[in-house]
Amino acid sequence: MGNIKIGIIGGSGMDDPRLMKNIKEKTIKTPYGKPSSALTTGKIDGIDVVILARHGKNHSIYPTGVNFRAKSPCPKKKRAALISSQLQR
Repeated sequence: MGNIKIGIIGGSGMDDPRLMKNIKEKTIKTPYGKPSSALTTGKIDGIDVVILARHGKNHSIYPTGVNFRAKSPCPKKKRAALISSQLQR
């Protein structure tokens, strides 16, 4: 079985260079418009990951300003097999 890339739609700090290695960013568009941040790819403990910062890289987007429809297709564009997201109330 090949490597599995994990997609994470999460909060700030996931792309911390002390946690994530080989960091690269990719700006994408979706059928629903621009997502809240560029995709960050790299490795955490040797596992390929792609991260979308839900509220923007600098946590600058309020919850009511997040383009929720645009976030779902993002990790799939980088061929993430598994997608994890924090639950929202």
